[in-house]
Amino acid sequence: MRKLWVMLLVVFSVVFLVGCGDTVSSLTGGGSKSNVLTEPGLANKIIDELKNREELKGHDLKAMDGITFNYYKDLGNIVLIQIQKPGTTDKVDGYRYENGKWSGPQPVQLTGDGVLADNVGAISTIDFNKVPEIYKVSEEKAKSIEGGEVKHGVFYSYSVDEGVFTASTTVDGAREQYTLRFDAQGNLIKEIKH
Repeated sequence: MRKLWVMLLVVFSVVFLVGCGDTVSSLTGGGSKSNVLTEPGLANKIIDELKNREELKGHDLKAMDGITFNYYKDLGNIVLIQIQKPGTTDKVDGYRYENGKWSGPQPVQLTGDGVLADNVGAISTIDFNKVPEIYKVSEEKAKSIEGGEVKHGVFYSYSVDEGVFTASTTVDGAREQYTLRFDAQGNLIKEIKH
């Protein structure tokens, strides 16, 4: 059932991302907004703002699968994260960063008969300062293939089997597609051609 939770969260995140717009590369550029995918330190600053919210401050925050960082020309930075509500063993709240501020908490409905503790990981294990480096590696891959572009942004998933977060990006080309996987410290660990 743990895998069902993870699958539901991944599906939710993908549906949300598709609903938000087209590819990141077609939406970025122009404008004077800071871009969380390219500006050093911005992703970490945004996460620090979340950690300093009154209901979260001073807690070792644990998140579920599906932490997303995106930038859209018309919307700016969008960050989504689902955090285990501090002091609980069975509640998760969703937070959304948009227009320069966090909204939430929004209660998240959990399904399945698994244990929440098996489906969350400490966000302190993720080096969010690496988001721009991850995106840069992905852009370089996109430049190396015909019609290549980075889809969406940076997506952190949590492996319930391994108990670790990994980041991924998708690079689409005219004739091929790749998923690039990175460890929580931003190191490229795998390039998967689809």
